[in-house]
Amino acid sequence: MVLWATGATATSNYGSNAGDGWNATAAIGEPDVDPECRDDTHAWASLSRSEVATLTVTFDDALWVSRVDVYQTLNPGQVTRIELLGPDGARTSVFEGVPETSESCPVQGFRDDLALNHPVNSVAITVDQSVTGAGWAEIDAVSILGVFAT
Repeated sequence: MVLWATGATATSNYGSNAGDGWNATAAIGEPDVDPECRDDTHAWASLSRSEVATLTVTFDDALWVSRVDVYQTLNPGQVTRIELLGPDGARTSVFEGVPETSESCPVQGFRDDLALNHPVNSVAITVDQSVTGAGWAEIDAVSILGVFAT
């Protein structure tokens, strides 16, 4: 079962209010930015182009997750952490990296073949835009793949 984010918050938003362009809520649902790298109001962006910020998306149901996909549509390579969170507060980091520039864009995916010891209903994605000078790292959508937790 693939689930798409149904809720989203962020430590920083370029769009001030829910529903505004570049607000965390732009990362809800399936990807809706054309399959090219560009600045687009349908993706989340932090307030500043040179900060560390975290986007947290939520899902209606908890899954035993085997895969998480992050759809980056501008300046990929600046995701430095992905954490999978459970309804009981469990938290597992499944990716940690350093900011870098990337020639590939857009980028879909991050981790598969995951074997967590807890179900997941939220994903926290941290971007560090303070290192490369590339500017905003925009995220269009997030999905998880797995089986329903009972």
